[in-house]
Amino acid sequence: MRSIIWATPLYKFLRYCNSSPLEKRVLDCGAGGTYPPLALFHEHGYETWGIDVSDIQIERAYTFCRENKIDLNIIKGDVRNIPFKDEFFSFVYEMYTLCHLSKRDTGVAIKEMERVLKRGGLCFLGFMSLDIWPLVGKEVNSREFYFYEGGNPVVHSLYADFEPDTYFRLDIVYKEKKAILYHEGSAKKSRKEWADEYDMLRMEEWATCSREEWITMYEERISKFNWSELYYIVRKPLETY
Repeated sequence: MRSIIWATPLYKFLRYCNSSPLEKRVLDCGAGGTYPPLALFHEHGYETWGIDVSDIQIERAYTFCRENKIDLNIIKGDVRNIPFKDEFFSFVYEMYTLCHLSKRDTGVAIKEMERVLKRGGLCFLGFMSLDIWPLVGKEVNSREFYFYEGGNPVVHSLYADFEPDTYFRLDIVYKEKKAILYHEGSAKKSRKEWADEYDMLRMEEWATCSREEWITMYEERISKFNWSELYYIVRKPLETY
């Protein structure tokens, strides 16, 4: 298999998993899509399992598996109610799944990921940072915004730097904040295109600033336009809580 898996943060998690004495059994919570990250673990000899709520995303993953003649064991399932028994997996992760949940549901999902994780096992999670720029969307609850994805409004929860720490009873072994700057795409936008984008946001009541403030931001777009994430690797303690 020679397909490239675009899940860069997981490579560090894989290194942590490879150094663990636990059996190589891993669960991806949100495993569907055209290039399922589980394939990376499959290449390194892991027993892979995955869940996803989207039939479309699951079918895309099945297409990948058929083309590459592998079986990643991806089934229909919700991270808020993981269909596996307690402490079944040595390693559990998600990539761009928790960001689509409300903060309340994120807490539920993390408890489920913790439940199916063996003692001493490792878990990888990512959270959207409040430092994304520009921050546009319709705020429905505190730091919960609707953004467009594929033409549809989807909820995204955003976090201050230390806010996700409060979710964990697990031990935090690694934490990283990473911002991806979108220089090329933002540089190509004309001033008119930038202004027209605001008018669309305003029409949808998603603008978080005035039109004048938005126009002023045009000059800052090349240096500031970014997507920022907080990544965690956590370990389940060997002792009971």
